[in-house]
Amino acid sequence: MIKLSPISLLLLFTPYVYANALYLQAIENHNGNIDFSLLLNENFLEGTYNITIYINNNKKQNAEISFKNKNNNLTPIITLFDLKQWGINTNYYEPLKNKLDNDIVDYDLLKKLFNIKLEINKQSIYFKVPLIAIEKNTSYSKEKLDDGDNAAFIKYNYQGHYYKQNSLNGQHIHNLQLYNGINLFAWRYRQDLNYNNNNSFSINQQYVYRTLRNINSILTMGDFYAYSPNLNTYKILGVQINSDNAMKDGSLVGYAPIISETAYTYAEVSIEQNGETLYSTSVPPGPFTLNNLPSLGTNGELVLIIKEENGEVRKKKIWNYSSQYLLRKNQWNYYYTMGLVNNPQKRQFPSNKKKELLTQLNLSYGVSNYLTTMIGAEKKEMILKQLIGNTLGLNILGIVSLENAWIKREISSTISVQ
Repeated sequence: MIKLSPISLLLLFTPYVYANALYLQAIENHNGNIDFSLLLNENFLEGTYNITIYINNNKKQNAEISFKNKNNNLTPIITLFDLKQWGINTNYYEPLKNKLDNDIVDYDLLKKLFNIKLEINKQSIYFKVPLIAIEKNTSYSKEKLDDGDNAAFIKYNYQGHYYKQNSLNGQHIHNLQLYNGINLFAWRYRQDLNYNNNNSFSINQQYVYRTLRNINSILTMGDFYAYSPNLNTYKILGVQINSDNAMKDGSLVGYAPIISETAYTYAEVSIEQNGETLYSTSVPPGPFTLNNLPSLGTNGELVLIIKEENGEVRKKKIWNYSSQYLLRKNQWNYYYTMGLVNNPQKRQFPSNKKKELLTQLNLSYGVSNYLTTMIGAEKKEMILKQLIGNTLGLNILGIVSLENAWIKREISSTISVQ
C-alpha cells in the first residue's frame, strides 16, 4: 500500500481547484449579453481621466475630467466654469451667455463652437478658439511680487600702485571704493563711499528707494544722480519718481511690433529672421492680433509666415528695432525730478552759496509701431528748457530721432532809489 503525504495530495488536487475558481461553466451558461466592445479598438471605460487641455495647439493645463458613454462613445463632462478656468471668454459665444458656472455644456455644442478634437488614447483635448475669445493671460500678477529678503551687504573695489620717475622719490597712490546697502522690507538704502590718499573719505551718493507696484514705478530720495531721458543729468539732494519696466509682464518689456493679420483657416503663425524661428503660435480663422510678443532683441527685417490648414503659405515683411527710445504702441514712460543741485566743483553742498532748485519732467508715448513721441521740460533757477521730439522707425533706413529744444533765460533786474 502506497502512502501519500499531505503535500502530495495538495499538489494532486491543485489544478482541479484552480479550474473551479475560474468557473467557466457559469460563463458558458450565462443567458445575458456581455458587451466587450468598450474594451476593444482602443475604446475606454467611463470614469475620470487626467486630461491635457490645448488651446489653439498650445498647452494650457492638466485637468481631471469625467467621461460618460454616449452611443458607445466616451464624451467629456465639461462645465461652463471649466471653460472659464481654461482662459476662454464664454460671453463671446451666444449659446453660452445664459448658462451658469455649474451647467454642463453639451458635447455636440462644444464640437460646434470649438471644433473639439478628442484624443482619449493620448489623454488630450484640443480646442480652437478665436483670439478675441481668449482671456488675457493672468499668469503674471503684481500681487505675487514680494519685497524680497531683509539683508545688508558691502561691496568694495581697491586700486593701488607705486609711481617713481628717475631718481625722484616714489609716490604711493591708493583708491578704495565701498558700495554699501541695506534692504529692509520694501525700502533699499544705498551708499557709495570713496577713499584716496589725497582727499580722504567722500560720499558720492547716499539715498533710499522703493518700488511702487501699483503704478509700475520707483521712488528715490536722497543725494544721488538723477537721470531723465533727453535732459541733463544732475547730482541732486531731492526726490525722483519714474517708470520701472521691470515690474511689467515679461512679454511686455522692451520694444516689439504689434502685428494684425487675418487667417482664413486654422493656421500656424511664425516670425523668422534669416531662417531662424524667433516666435510661433497657432490661431483660428479670422482676424488676429499679436500684441504680446516678447522683445525680439534684434534689428532689421523679419518675416511673418502664415501657414494655413489647407497648405497655403503667406509671407509678409515686418520690421523690428532695438532702441530705448522706441516704445510699444499705447505704452508710456515718465520721469519726474525735484531737488537741489549739487555744486559740480565740490563733493558736498556748499554752505555759503545759494542752492539751485531743479525741476524736471519727461513723458514718452508709443503712438504706433513706428512712432514714439516725447515731451520734456527742465527748470533750474532762471533757466527754462523745453523740448519735444519724435523717434521714427523707417524700415530699411533704421531709426531716426528728431528733437527740438527751446531755452528761455529769465533776467532779473533791480532798481535802487536813493
